[in-house]
Amino acid sequence: MEAWTLLREVELYAPENQGICHVLIWGEKVVEVVRVAAAGENERPSVSAFLLGLGQAAATCNVQVTVIDCRGKCAVPGLIDGHAHLIGGGGEKGPASRTPALEPRDLVAAGVSTVVGLLGTDGITRTDAELHAKVRGLNAMGMSAFLYSGSYAVPVNNTVTGSVDKDIVHIDEVLGVGEVCVSDFRGSLPAALELARLGTQVRVAGLIAGKAGVVHVHIGALDSGLQPLLDAVRVHQVPVTVFQPTHCGNRGPRVLEHVREWLRLGGVADFTADENGWAQSGGHASLDSLDTLVREGFSVGQMTLSSDAQGSFSSFDTHGRVTAYGFFRPTNLNKTLHRLVNEKDWAIHDALKLCTTNVADFLCLKGKGRILPGFDADLVVYSERGRIFDASAMEFVFVRGYPVMRPGDGTSFRPLP
Repeated sequence: MEAWTLLREVELYAPENQGICHVLIWGEKVVEVVRVAAAGENERPSVSAFLLGLGQAAATCNVQVTVIDCRGKCAVPGLIDGHAHLIGGGGEKGPASRTPALEPRDLVAAGVSTVVGLLGTDGITRTDAELHAKVRGLNAMGMSAFLYSGSYAVPVNNTVTGSVDKDIVHIDEVLGVGEVCVSDFRGSLPAALELARLGTQVRVAGLIAGKAGVVHVHIGALDSGLQPLLDAVRVHQVPVTVFQPTHCGNRGPRVLEHVREWLRLGGVADFTADENGWAQSGGHASLDSLDTLVREGFSVGQMTLSSDAQGSFSSFDTHGRVTAYGFFRPTNLNKTLHRLVNEKDWAIHDALKLCTTNVADFLCLKGKGRILPGFDADLVVYSERGRIFDASAMEFVFVRGYPVMRPGDGTSFRPLP
């Protein structure tokens, strides 16, 4: 029997601020959101009727409704991490430098309810078949997980079925191809025409499958920056929405200027959440790059933020030798969002959109990114408004209606069937 949960009198960001609301969850879905009257307002009749009707329905059907008193607390949509190395990444310093696989509890600790996995530099010892198995496992545990086929190399040589388009059409969880690599000596340095051909192939497969059909593109630190992508769009006339460049905020001023051109064309750019101030090529941190672009008048709606979790960050000397090495973490999302609100004076709803509605809309993830009736019940409840994005203030995390985090209980997932 499906469980009922009522979040009573919670300050709701859906991601826009809805004021104080009752949120009713049934099974995996949000079924009702009812705003509570503010001080000085007349209470809407539907609020009392809603609570009365809920009690009567529970008594009639002999079901238990779990009521969580959320007075003074805030709820936001579960975050969507559009770029994570679920089975690990790295390897640029040899086999011992391969980063570990991402654990579900690490995602929950960051308030992430939906994740997109991919391969990067190492498409040799790591495979899309292994990644697909990891994604299926996460989904069986109640998370919402997807993947990109491929890795850095172009032409794409790492798939599940043997071809990019078949992966997209026949495997539900495959959204497109990524992260293919440009402007980085670790990739195959594809020319604009190669990218255009790949983009067209992925776009057609997406149309047939009813999916977004996205080519997710790693941007390196070489001087060419986004130029191969810009040429694929301008010269070869591939729609700009087919491609999504990532790592757009920490590659330096030249790449940031290319990002401006990309946004002017109507494209969507992904930024990597900051890790201890690391930025390649002495470039700007994503925090500063995002804030700069928004203050220049670019739309927040064209930007997304992802963690690159378990992906390695490497610095190289002039001979190509690794001089610094580490890997990114999911909780960098919270830290970057927190800094945007508290240091850059962003509105909470604008910061939230980077990891909720913007990602869901671009990737065509139905029922994701918002707290609305009919949407998946992916929510994070914080102890108070002033501590939104503070991971230590998370009290509840609901993933498809299941409370995977509760006060005092740690992390627990839906029992496997």
